[in-house]
Order: sequence, then C-alpha cells, then structure tokens
Amino acid sequence: MLKIFRRFKYVALSLALLALVAGAADAFSPNPHEWRRYASSARGADDRTQYVPHAEEVVAAGDKIYGLYTLRGGDYPNFSYKAAEIVEFDAELNKTRSVKLEGASGNAGKNAEKMAYHDGKLYVACMGGAQVTGTWGSVWEVNTADMTARRLLDAKTLSAFADAPDALVHSIAVAKDGTAYLLVIAYMEDYSATAKLYVTDVTKLSNGDAGTAHDLTGVGYSWGLAYGEEAQTLWCMTGSELQARDKSGALVKTFTPQDLGNNIGSIAPLADTGSGKPGLFYTASAPDYSGSSTGVVTKDGTAFTVSDTRANYGSDIRAFAYADADGAKRVLVRDAMFTGADTVYVWDVANWTTPILNEQGSYANVHGAVASGQYLYLAAYDRLKADGSIESKGEFVRLDMKNAHKRDKTYGLESVVDGLAKGEAAMASPDLPAGAPANVEAIKPSLVASADF
Repeated sequence: MLKIFRRFKYVALSLALLALVAGAADAFSPNPHEWRRYASSARGADDRTQYVPHAEEVVAAGDKIYGLYTLRGGDYPNFSYKAAEIVEFDAELNKTRSVKLEGASGNAGKNAEKMAYHDGKLYVACMGGAQVTGTWGSVWEVNTADMTARRLLDAKTLSAFADAPDALVHSIAVAKDGTAYLLVIAYMEDYSATAKLYVTDVTKLSNGDAGTAHDLTGVGYSWGLAYGEEAQTLWCMTGSELQARDKSGALVKTFTPQDLGNNIGSIAPLADTGSGKPGLFYTASAPDYSGSSTGVVTKDGTAFTVSDTRANYGSDIRAFAYADADGAKRVLVRDAMFTGADTVYVWDVANWTTPILNEQGSYANVHGAVASGQYLYLAAYDRLKADGSIESKGEFVRLDMKNAHKRDKTYGLESVVDGLAKGEAAMASPDLPAGAPANVEAIKPSLVASADF
C-alpha cells in the first residue's frame, strides 16, 4: 500500500511539473527516463564530459584519403569513449564525407586504433572502450561507396574468450588477395594476455566469420599486426617479442628482446630493406622507457637476418614505411617525447647512415602515415601548441615530399562536450527532445529530487 501511495505521489508530481513547463514549451512531453535526466539538471548537477579527439590511422584509396579518429573522455584509468569516426578527404585534405561507427540499435565501435582497406571497404578494429575488465571489442566495416558503417562481429561471441573477463579487438591487417587477420586480446593485471590471431578472408569476415584461431599468448605491452606483401609474411608483435608467420598464420620464427636489442615497439614491413630483399623495419624500447633502438629484419627465402640495430633514440618511437613520389623506399621514425615537441626522421633504405630528414616540432605523436602522389599524410594523435608543448587534440597533416617533407595542409579535430550542465539540461543532452525549456528555474529541485520513475 505504501509503495502504491508513493507511486501515486510521484505521478502527481510529474503532472505538476508538466503543467509548470507547458507554457514554456508546448511540444515538450518527455518520457520518464527523459524526466529523470531533466530532474538531475534541475538539482544542479554538472555531468558534462569533454571528449578529446585523437587521430589514430590514415589510409589511401585511389584519390581519397581516409582518416580514423577516436573520442576519449575522462582520466586514466577511467577513460570513457564515444563512437569512433572515419573522415574521407580529397588530396587537398578537404573533408568530403564522414561516418561514425555506430548502429541504429545504439551499438558503437569505440577506441578504434587500426583499419585496413580492401576493394572499396574499410575494416576497422575496435577495442571497445577502456582496457579494463568488462570491455568487449568489435570489428566494423565501412563501405566507401556510400560511407555506411556496420558491425561485423563482437569479441564476446568468440568461443576462445567465452570465459574471459574482456576481449579487445586490437589490430587488423588485410593482404591484397583479401586474406584478413585479426588480433584479439584479453589483458590481465600483470600485463600478461590471452591473445589469439584469427585468419579469415574479407568475404567471410563480412559475414561475421572470424576464421581459424592461432595462439599468440605473451607478456608485454606491444601488440599489433602488419602484413608484408613482398615477404609474404605476417608480422606479429606479441607483448615483448616479434613473430614472423606465413600467410596461413603458421609460426615461422620468433625474435626475442635479446635478438632485437629491446622489447618490440612498432613494426613497418619493407618491400626492400636496402639489400634488394624484403623484410621489416622495427623499433624496440626498454621496459621502463629509458631508451629505444631500431633494426632491420631481412628475409632471404626462408631465412631471417637481424641487422642495423642502433640505440640513438628517445623513450618511445614508432616507424612507418612508404614510397615517395619517385618510388624511392622510405621509413619515417617518430621519436616521441613525454613533454615538448617530437622529432621526426626520414630514412632512405638505401642509406641507413644519415637520415634525409631530421626535424623537431612540426607534428606530434604520429600514429599513422600513408603516401599518395607527392604527399605524405599523417595521423597525429596529439596536436602541438605554438610553444612546442603537447595539446591533447589530434589532427591529420599533409607533408609535401617534393618540398623537404614540409607541412602544407592540416585538418584539425575538435573536442565534443556531452552530458548535462547546470542550467542547460535540454540544450546539452542529445537524449532530450527538441523544445525542452532552456530555463529550469521554474522547476523546484525539491519536487523532483526523490522521484523514482
């Protein structure tokens, strides 16, 4: 009886509240869940979250450039994410179209870091959110013909992770013939991981089939995939080690930190390592980030040789391979600083002695790079301020390879503020209908503070 009386009381209060706002917004008729949010603002809550954009990846397809970026809010380790977005650019870095990785049912592809292009479609690996227990990743497909996105599979449906506390789709790679590779990881608190390599093809993947699983379990913080067409080799970072696998996913060779000079950090397949043979340029970092090294792995038939290891970089480096406008093979190395400006080096694979570019401060924290025509396009995870310090907003950058790799175009990304703020409930929340009154002073907070809709 008491419960019935309380419910009647809340209904009466709801009717009173509706009457109060009827004159201010005749079209505003919220459902109970919308009223709860409206009441939260009337109490003076400020639940806004600033989601900061980070440029993650960039690929080229024909005369188009596609950039992937994520939106992240909150502070470590309690990050929250909104749906990742892919932006289509023309060669001049003008935005032409874009699509968010989200479905009609409310599902979204969050914390996406890697994507691959094949035959008119982009395949995107989404970790699913913060790298904590309860996060489940997914794979998405974007049809570039009409820029529509759809989710292909969820990590929680994979039988290998049925008993796992989480599973992140960490990386994706696609060979020219359509063979597709997925890296799925369940992290543990000690940085160990249950990891699987899935080998499938784009047709099966488009139908939600992850293919055959291979064990990749390892310990460490560096995980990723890259396929080298010329070497016909799938390169896998497995925590602290590097693995070379054949096209089917079978293990061919493992390179330990002792082989590499440090724990594996990043990888960039090379059509030519400088000796006429294909292989890989890699970076490796000490576990405590006290220093980094680089090296080259050359493949000759079935044999692999590690050479050119050097330790003349900072704490955190990444590498990207590409060919310039004249077809010369290049490697870009981003030497990141925890504060201040990054340094970017460009090496000619025919000469590993002296870089052809050594520049500081033009771009920060590069996460992706692709060449198209005379230009090199970068996905810069962070943006640099005028004084060289890092601002936590990403951008896509175009460099002119025929003009000493100078920056000539930039597409900056902007933050998104979401949630309820004091005095602006209807205006700040996308979940409230249009027409809700901007002025909440007409509603007494005491009337709605205990409502239990």
